[in-house]
Amino acid sequence: MREKILKLLRETPGDLSGEKISEYLGVSRTAVWKQIKALKDIGYVIETKAGSGYRLKSAERPLNQEELRLILGEAGVFTQAYYHPSIDSTNAWAKTLSGREGTLIVASEQTSGRGRLGREWISPRDKGLYVSFKLHPSIHPEKAMMLTQIAALGILKGLKQYCGIEVAIKWPNDLVVAGRKLVGILTEMTTEIEQVEKLVIGFGINLYPMSLPEEVLNRAVALEELMDGPIDGLILIQKILENFTPLYLKFLKVQDLSFVIEELNRYSAVVDRDLMVIENGESVPCHGSRIDKTGRLWVRDPSGKSIPLNSGEVSVRGTESYI
Repeated sequence: MREKILKLLRETPGDLSGEKISEYLGVSRTAVWKQIKALKDIGYVIETKAGSGYRLKSAERPLNQEELRLILGEAGVFTQAYYHPSIDSTNAWAKTLSGREGTLIVASEQTSGRGRLGREWISPRDKGLYVSFKLHPSIHPEKAMMLTQIAALGILKGLKQYCGIEVAIKWPNDLVVAGRKLVGILTEMTTEIEQVEKLVIGFGINLYPMSLPEEVLNRAVALEELMDGPIDGLILIQKILENFTPLYLKFLKVQDLSFVIEELNRYSAVVDRDLMVIENGESVPCHGSRIDKTGRLWVRDPSGKSIPLNSGEVSVRGTESYI
C-alpha cells in the first residue's frame, strides 16, 4: 500500500486528501495516516494540511524498497522487490526466498560478497550497487549459463542509456571500460530433474572509487570516474530492468543466444584479440574468434586449432593486462 500512496502523491500536482486516498485504495483513513507516517519516518518530506490533505514536497527518489517496487514495470517478470542497507550477500539471501515470484534484491553493502570461482567480491557500504535477480525460467540446466550473457547485455544497454558510456563484455561475466572492470556477474541455480528450479543472477556495479588491494586496484574502474554529475542508483537500476526484461522474455522463447549473437560479438572485449586462457592454473596463449549461440567462446590455439570454451572453470585475460 505504501508504494501506491507514494505514486498517488507524485502524480497529484496539489494537495491530496486522506479521504480520496482511502476511497481509491479501499482502506480506512486511519490506515492511510499510518502509511503516510511510515513514509515520513523513512525520509520522505510530506506536508500535511488540515482540511486539504497531503503533498509530497521533495522530488528526490531515495533508494529504498518502496521506490524499487515502483520501477518493477508491467512486463510481469519481477513482481517483488527488497532493499537492504547491508546484507551478507544478495545472492545468498535470494536463494533462501520461497515462492516463484520474480524478485529484485538490492543492497548498498555486502559483508560476504562472492564472485565467480569463489572469489571475494569487495562490496563496501555506499560504494556500489549490489543486485540480484531471482527468477524461475522453464529451461534445462545446461541452458542456464546463457542467461549470464543475457544479463551482461541488459546491464550494458542500461548503462549506455543511463550515461552514454562505452562498455564491453569480458566473457563470460564481466563488463569493462577501457579494459578496467566496472561490473561483475555471478549466476547460480538450484535444479530439479532436467529443470531449473531457481536461478539467481547477481551483479555488482562499482559506483565510486574504493580502497582495493594493489593487485586489483589497477584493474577496476568506478562509474563516477566515467560520467559527469551525480549518480542516481534508482534510475540506473530502472534502465537495467527495462533492457534486461525483454531480452530475458525473448530468451525463454528462443532458448539460445541466436537473437543477440551479433550484439554479443560486437560488444565483446575478447573477440578478435590475443588472449591468455587460464585453466587449472595453466595459461595458454590463444586468439579469440567468436561467441556462438550457446554462449561458448571459440578461440584458436597456437597451432591454429579452433577450440570452444565453456565458462565453467576457465578464465580469460589479455596477454599483458586484465583484458
